[in-house]
Parts: sequence; C-alpha cells; structure tokens
Amino acid sequence: MTKWKCYTFEKVSSTNEIAKDYQEGSQIQALEQTKGRGRRARSWISDRGNLYLSFVVHKKYAVNALSLSMALAVFHAIKAFDEKALLELKWPNDVLLLGKKVSGILIERENAFEKGDKLIIGIGVNLISSPKEGLIYNAISLKEAEIGPSLEELKEKVSGFVSLYLQKIEEGKEDEIIKEFSALSFKKGEKITFHAPQGKKEGRYVGLTNEGALKLEINEKEEIFYVGDVLSC
Repeated sequence: MTKWKCYTFEKVSSTNEIAKDYQEGSQIQALEQTKGRGRRARSWISDRGNLYLSFVVHKKYAVNALSLSMALAVFHAIKAFDEKALLELKWPNDVLLLGKKVSGILIERENAFEKGDKLIIGIGVNLISSPKEGLIYNAISLKEAEIGPSLEELKEKVSGFVSLYLQKIEEGKEDEIIKEFSALSFKKGEKITFHAPQGKKEGRYVGLTNEGALKLEINEKEEIFYVGDVLSC
C-alpha cells in the first residue's frame, strides 16, 4: 500500500495546480482553495472545512480505470463511517449521497501541453458544507446527511482506499473495478439524459464497456461514450 508523503496548506489556488510541482507519492491537502476546479473547467467551490486532496501518481495508470477506482475509493471511505449511507456512483467519477453530489474527482497530467511522467488525482468531498447555486447537479454534505467524521478521519480513510485501489490496478484487476462501479451506478438500466460533447442524448443507460466507457441504448442501438455527464430525465 502506498505510503504518501503529506503536505498541508492553509490556502492555495487549487491542490491539483500546486501538486504538479511535487514528486510521485506526494499527497497535497488544502484547508481552502481560491480557484478549485472540477471536470470540464467547472469551478469547485472550496469553503473551509471540506476535504481537498490531490495525489501525485505515475502516468502508468490508465485514466479510465483510475477515474472509476477513485470514485470507488471515496464511496468506501464514506461507507466506513455509515454503512447504511445511501450512496451511488455517477459515471465517470462522481459520488452521490441521497441522490445529490457529495464528491467529485479531477484527474490531470502534470502538464496539459507536454508528455509528463505524472498524473494528478484531485478529490473533493463536501464534509460540512455544499454549494447551493450555479450547479448542474444538486449537492449535499456529509454533515447534512448526519454523517460526522472529522476532517482528519475522512482524509485518512480516503487516502487508505486510494492506496487500495491503486494496488488493485497494479494487480491487473481493472475488470473487477469496472464491474464494481457498474453495479453501484446511478440510474443503471434506466432512461437518462446524457450531455455528450456533441450535444444532449437521451436513452437507456446499459452499463460500461470493458474499458470503462458508458453504454447508452438510443433508438434500439447501442452507443458508446468516453466523456460526458449523466443526468436524470
């Protein structure tokens, strides 16, 4: 299991941004972010009291499997504090609690314009507060759901499960990861609205491919998507 070298800061622009200057095996935590961001350049509101972590890992990990596995890591970290918590996973890597977003994950290369050796895994978890405006999906905090770990307890659990799932990938268990994510998926088997780069799609969410891409049945034909956002109809 990975032994992280941990760095904690009072306030930074974003943990992913400064993590690019750290070595593989580093874990960066900020108590507050001034320019937190999520997937597709969306802002991530980063008030003090929530969990903001970035992990620096080697580029050898396939991004699809890494994305799914990090959502699973957060899922199990939260379950450790309340095994009855109503959690689901929203493809590709959001964690939902009571149908609302409680965690998001952003994976980036150390340099978006060059072939760097590192990947940066950014994880945000709404521990004591959640944004209520300017969202494409409703949010919730663990506190609102009466799940009450301390910030340090949550950090330790998330870090442990991140290490566990990285080990699973190294052991070649990507198929196991994809199956587990699929089984816990939000709206699987139901009709959904899917925002793809080419526009809005509506169809039945079938499941995932062997590579972790999303399968959507549209007009009795199966289409595969590698990027996009799952929304309910």
